[in-house]
Amino acid sequence: MNKSSYRFLLSIIFIIWAAGLVSWLLNYPLSQHGILPRHPTALTGIITAPFVHGGFYHILSNTIAFLSLGWLVSLYNEKHHNQLVKLSLFVAFWGGLLTWLLGRPHYHIGLSGVIFGYWGFITVNGIFERSIKSALISIIAIIMYGGMIFGILPTSPEISFEGHLFGAVSGIMYSYLYRRKARGNNVAK
Repeated sequence: MNKSSYRFLLSIIFIIWAAGLVSWLLNYPLSQHGILPRHPTALTGIITAPFVHGGFYHILSNTIAFLSLGWLVSLYNEKHHNQLVKLSLFVAFWGGLLTWLLGRPHYHIGLSGVIFGYWGFITVNGIFERSIKSALISIIAIIMYGGMIFGILPTSPEISFEGHLFGAVSGIMYSYLYRRKARGNNVAK
């Protein structure tokens, strides 16, 4: 992992933990800064929702998955260190927008959409990239986090399966578009 990817991941985690600590110290729930579907004033939630969590366990579980899957994403293309940042922004925006458009009418919070985006990207990138390295990274992600597939199903009213689903779909879209662009750049002119 290059230094900029490492700094990016740790910066996001720092912001999440700081927001959680401030929320706890001030006894101020941040959930109203999440995504509230189809409410125009809640469009800002697309930007803020990944940093808002529902408590210590939520932050901790997202921290572990974000760091480990973020590390796997950073292994794909070390020459392009901003790949991780581009994927994160793409997934946060498109996954958040789709959740805002199609989600259930309650607040959707947490970094899970981005995490599912990383997982979606990694699991299909081995197919789109067609390299042994990509296939091995995909296999590692599937072994470590294969159970995430159940997170895109509506199993609990407290869990935003929509954020998970649209995050994963956005990660898959990014992988497809990124590989398509990379193949286009390799065309002889």
